[in-house]
This record gives sequence, structure tokens and C-alpha cells, in this order.
Amino acid sequence: MIKANKYSKTLAEIQKFFFTGVLSTALNFISYSIIFSFSDDIVISSITGYFLGTMTSFYFARSWIFKSVNQNLFSELIKFLVVYALSGIYMVLVNYFLFNFANFTYYFSWFIGVCVSIVNNFLCLKFWVFKATKS
Repeated sequence: MIKANKYSKTLAEIQKFFFTGVLSTALNFISYSIIFSFSDDIVISSITGYFLGTMTSFYFARSWIFKSVNQNLFSELIKFLVVYALSGIYMVLVNYFLFNFANFTYYFSWFIGVCVSIVNNFLCLKFWVFKATKS
């Protein structure tokens, strides 16, 4: 019975993670588009959109998906940012190698890179950033 509870808990976390990812990406794109329409500054628009999407992901991962009770918010935020930075690097590397050496299309290379990034993010957040502590 304990194994079934862990499985259903993890499945619920995966569903919430997916929903949060869609929400964060949408917020990223909407804010990027709005800021760019007023400023014509692609860099500021990109940074702002990425920042808002990332902070939305952090908020929901901490409070809703993994329900962290850790009092050290700063430590969790730093770990979260490290995970997302490394995932971005993994995504670029996978995309690069699949496109340049495996002759995958750039769409498929990107898709596989994103999948690697998503799996890395979920596992690192669950087992490192928001790791449940035994009380």
C-alpha cells in the first residue's frame, strides 16, 4: 500500500509540474510579447519574460508541487536556479549534438533537448531542491 501511495503522489507531482510548466511558459511568452510591443527591445523582453516564467515555476514548485516546508527560501532558490541553468545547458548540448552529428531535424533535436531538460528539472527539484526531510 505504501508503494501505491508513493506512486500516486509522484504521478500527482508530475501532473502539477506539467501544468506549472505550461503556465510559466505562457506567462513568459505573454510578458515577452507585451514588453516587446512597447519597447522593441528583444533583450529586455526576453530577460523579463524568462525571469517571470522562472519565478512562477519556483513559486508553484515550492508551494504546490513539492510542498516544501524548508525555512531556508534563499537556499532553495539558489539550488532551483542552478538546476534550471544546468538544464538549459543540457538542452543546448543535446540539441547541438543531435542536429550536427545524428542528422536529426532541428525540430526533433529541440524536442529531445526539451524532454531531457524537463526530466532533469523534475528529478532534481524532487530529490535535491525540495527534497522532503524526515521529521
